Amino acid sequence: MKLDLKTMEELAENMNTYQLDSIDLEVGGERFCLKKSISKEANITNVVKTMENAETIEMPVIEEKKEEILGKQIFSPMAGTIYRAPAPDKAPFVEEGMNVKVGDTLCIVEAMKMMNEVKSTESGIITKILAEDGVVVKKGEALFEIK
Repeated sequence: MKLDLKTMEELAENMNTYQLDSIDLEVGGERFCLKKSISKEANITNVVKTMENAETIEMPVIEEKKEEILGKQIFSPMAGTIYRAPAPDKAPFVEEGMNVKVGDTLCIVEAMKMMNEVKSTESGIITKILAEDGVVVKKGEALFEIK
């Protein structure tokens, strides 16, 4: 069994969720160590290092930004990968400045190969898009601001 990128991302997310500094595991005879390091600028990077061949893969973890909230927030109902458009070649469901109504689809969160639509719980204007397309989000993480 190989350790794929999706599994590494899930392990990195669990490190943040459970406030772990490192995870050591063995998969298919290969040992892996995931370690969290903090730079002077407080950017957090998860480092995946194989013990046998000393290859290093760095995976950035998106930091939560503390900014002023300009309206109500729409939160992710589950952990998963966010997709802002119905398909890679299609336009996003919403953009900043768009007017939405209750029930309008804002994005899709993929969890366990299931595509789950995130619908607006408020009517108003999208003032800020807080999550980037294709990133892993946590349950309860703010995705959009609406005013």
